[in-house]
Amino acid sequence: MQAPSIVSYLLLLLTTLTAAVPAAQLTGWTELPTTPVDLTGEGTLDWAHWGFGGDRLMNHRTDSTVGLISSLTNVKNGVYGNEASGIAYMWKDGTPTVACVGSNSGVRIVDVGNGASFTVPADPTIRTVRLYLSGHHAVASVRAHLSDSSAPDWQDGSWFPQGDDFTAVYVMTYASTKPGQTLTVTMLDKSRLGDWDSIIVHAVTVCAGSVKPAAVLPAAPIMTAIPGDGRVALQWTRLQGIATYNLYRSATDSPGVPWRSGVSPTTSDITPSQEKLLIDAADTAATNGTAWHYWVSAVNQAGEGPRSTVVTAAPARGNVATPLKKRHISLLPLGDSITFGIPDPHGGYRPVLISGLTKAGYLSTMVGSFTDNSLGMAAPCHEGWPGRTIEQLRDGVVDRAVGIYQPDVILLMIGTNNLAWGDKKQEDVDHALTSYDSLLDRILAAAPKARLIVSPILPLSGANSDKGAKQPLVDAFNHALHAKVESRAKNGQLISWATQMSAITVDQLGDGVHPTVDAYSVMANAWLESIKALDAPHEAPVAH
Repeated sequence: MQAPSIVSYLLLLLTTLTAAVPAAQLTGWTELPTTPVDLTGEGTLDWAHWGFGGDRLMNHRTDSTVGLISSLTNVKNGVYGNEASGIAYMWKDGTPTVACVGSNSGVRIVDVGNGASFTVPADPTIRTVRLYLSGHHAVASVRAHLSDSSAPDWQDGSWFPQGDDFTAVYVMTYASTKPGQTLTVTMLDKSRLGDWDSIIVHAVTVCAGSVKPAAVLPAAPIMTAIPGDGRVALQWTRLQGIATYNLYRSATDSPGVPWRSGVSPTTSDITPSQEKLLIDAADTAATNGTAWHYWVSAVNQAGEGPRSTVVTAAPARGNVATPLKKRHISLLPLGDSITFGIPDPHGGYRPVLISGLTKAGYLSTMVGSFTDNSLGMAAPCHEGWPGRTIEQLRDGVVDRAVGIYQPDVILLMIGTNNLAWGDKKQEDVDHALTSYDSLLDRILAAAPKARLIVSPILPLSGANSDKGAKQPLVDAFNHALHAKVESRAKNGQLISWATQMSAITVDQLGDGVHPTVDAYSVMANAWLESIKALDAPHEAPVAH
């Protein structure tokens, strides 16, 4: 019998080594938890619960000889105090509390960027971790990472309140390629969506093997389409617990196969309650003069849900040489809480401006991703973000909103929050003006055909101005900003100054920052006159 060759030995060794390396995995999904949650029955390898029996107290499975679930590690300010949700948790094999028939307590994470993490052992054995969270006016972000990076991280940011609160269970099945590893799960408060925000950490369970999803098919989202020049901006309701969506596009009435699959929701740390809308999808290949039809469906572990009702949009060529009054114009209100309209629930200047434009013979529609604070408005869209600074508007809103909607006219008022709060000096004015320059550059690059109208910021009352000390800073800011706008206009940029906005006085600011309802009417007229001026003949600069 012939002895095996060296090649045969090498092949046998290679086959043995290959077979000995297990496949790593890290997959996950989210579900609605049932109540009560039986931690004893579910956490057959280990379980942990926080906040019952004492502030941040950790109860866990008594007979878990290894103690698989670690204690919580803080991220930034981490967790503190106790808070409750509508889900009850029960156990009968715990320590230091032996049994519990239904606790809804947990430990809370408050404020954006704060969080906590825990670890469980990882090796070639397949295990499943369930993490139970709830939240109030906040978006939760959960990430799972294997210490040997043998499988890509799993991350989910699809849960946010529908109303005030949410409850969710994050299910993660995992295994590493070698023993002695860990799975680290990190939970963060990602975005504030209301007056105050919190993520509540309740419980974690670990069991052997993998589990099947309990998810049911998602509902159909509601979709809208806004036409532009050679593009259509698409937005739809973002459904709680849905990580991906499928888009359909057709020039006929038949949706056909998905046009884009696996579209992930956009999230932003500075985005308020419009986290519920997915707004960063645009059809940039839509030909002008053609009616395009669009549908969207949500996808989860159970599969693809039903498509939305079809929406239709026909993009048309914009021409800045055509007078605005002779075409239907789209307006993008862009700014902070004054653009939002605080404290007027009807939207501040926005409805008055639309009414004024209609009376003046203009056909106009307001565009934007935000629809809150627009009571009674037929076209409630805007980009007014309360509390935002020049930098936050520049970095978090412009590329997404201005670039997608391609408005005919942009109404920009921003800068109050750079100067109104805290001890401010001339150097803060200089910094704000530098940021404003880059903001203007980004807006004009994102929508090169748009007419940009820039407003001065409004005066500040004594109560919000260190007894009037900040008003000279506001005046200096407005004077320098006006000079920037005039310089850019002379260089051929489509930018102008809202001259009549200076008619608003400090006496017309109800709380010292925001206009009264009557003052919002003055603002609306200032914008109206600035829009009219875009069609007025302009004399060429006189050479000296």
